[in-house]
Amino acid sequence: MNVDEAVVSRLSDAIAFAEGYNVPGSRPRRNNNPGDLEQDVTGKAVGHDGPYMIYASPQDGLDALKHQVRLMFKGSHIYSPSMTIAEVAHHYTTTDSSLWAHNVACRLGVSTDTRLSELASQPSPPGRGL
Repeated sequence: MNVDEAVVSRLSDAIAFAEGYNVPGSRPRRNNNPGDLEQDVTGKAVGHDGPYMIYASPQDGLDALKHQVRLMFKGSHIYSPSMTIAEVAHHYTTTDSSLWAHNVACRLGVSTDTRLSELASQPSPPGRGL
């Protein structure tokens, strides 16, 4: 599934919000890893903080998160476009998946039952950015 980059940016922003990237001093902020990714999907990681990747710059971390989001829309061995935000949460986070899904959905202005494929087909309103 091809998805508009504005949709990728919106979902990336919502995931970064749910992961606490906007909180000064948070692990995602310190690690330049807005998605709090545990796997380096771009080859740009420069280290580890426990299981979490460290990126040299916020842009490198954002590039990695956007790549991960594109894989969600494209379909991978973990994600598929038919998954709801709540279903994505069960795979994405190791903490409270209900709270994570709620935070992502609220940031996007949708429900946790919204499917990735529905996000891809929605017009992108002016949104928040990282």
